[in-house]
Amino acid sequence: MRLNYILPKEVELKLESTGLTQRIDEYLKDPSSITLTSRGAIFEEEAFRDIEEVERKGYFKEDPSIPEKIKNLVTNQEANYWITTRGEKEEREKVDLEDIPVLSGYYASLILNKEEIRKGENFGFQTPLELLSVVSAYMVREEMDRFSERGYIWESQVKDGRIFKSQVTGDMNLDLRIFRTDISLYETRDPLGNKSLFRPESDRDRQVVAAYHSTEPVLLAAIIQYVEQEKIKSRIIHKEKYQEFITEIKKSERRIGNATECFDDEGENPFLYFIPNLNPMQRLDLENKVSTEIRPYILYSQHEGQYEIFIGNKGEFTFVVPKKNKDEQKKIVLTIPADEIDELTRSLFMQAKLGLGRTSSNILTTILEYKFSEQFEKDMTRFKKE
Repeated sequence: MRLNYILPKEVELKLESTGLTQRIDEYLKDPSSITLTSRGAIFEEEAFRDIEEVERKGYFKEDPSIPEKIKNLVTNQEANYWITTRGEKEEREKVDLEDIPVLSGYYASLILNKEEIRKGENFGFQTPLELLSVVSAYMVREEMDRFSERGYIWESQVKDGRIFKSQVTGDMNLDLRIFRTDISLYETRDPLGNKSLFRPESDRDRQVVAAYHSTEPVLLAAIIQYVEQEKIKSRIIHKEKYQEFITEIKKSERRIGNATECFDDEGENPFLYFIPNLNPMQRLDLENKVSTEIRPYILYSQHEGQYEIFIGNKGEFTFVVPKKNKDEQKKIVLTIPADEIDELTRSLFMQAKLGLGRTSSNILTTILEYKFSEQFEKDMTRFKKE
């Protein structure tokens, strides 16, 4: 199933400047609107019906061959691909039935009339089909993002020029989720062979940590050790600056999630989360291996079993899935560059503050305050002696 589409900022600005984003927003807010999630999985009969509906409305009179070309995608999915070029590599993503109402412009036809589509250039697009497909892809993305993008989101550009969108949030069960998606602009051709202004989100774009609920305190403790060990300049994890951040978090609106744990403002003894702090956080070598196995910070998960946190070979905050053989190369699933660690920390606190996980924001602030207290130093000294 197609999960989402990636549109570059330039396209979003074009839609916004022509008033289309406002119309799309109004449509999606209508509970009776026909969209991807309300339809569920799309089958061949529905895909053909979507194409015929757009054709019946007369949107393709200028080029009657388009409906047949799109119908061919339905019957020959295995032979038709999205082709995206990343650097020197050409990647192929097989067409999906969920792509059909986007490529045919079915979703866009629900909010645009025939005259608007025929004059697609008035919205800054070269052809009616380009207008229809871009608006449809944007509608799908906006709807999907309303379900997943509910926390603090940041965008960043890394050294090689790629652009990422990242956030810490929670799923419908309030389990911890960290998403990092490559939203860079790459040259893309759609399954019809046309140059495309958007592309389907693929596994290559997506980095995900899907941990159990209530693992946020461990994540915070790992972030703190990483910042201190790597001597990263932080505006949050700093003895003289953390209090200002805590004051800011406490001032923001707090929401309570729909789970019993969300009402717990005390949690465990905060020292327990720092026990791995007794050893240095390990760094992966150039082969993404470690020379000796010391217990790392662990986020448990139903999907992957567990995630372990290391320092990447380029100094990144790195989540890996362990292999059965400890000498094997680690499977890296998500990395956060050192200069984005404050954004990760802020997103983690906002996830708790907005009730998107089961850990109270008060528990996280208590942990941060404890780390810079005299009591932490006393507890750490006593534990080492024992």
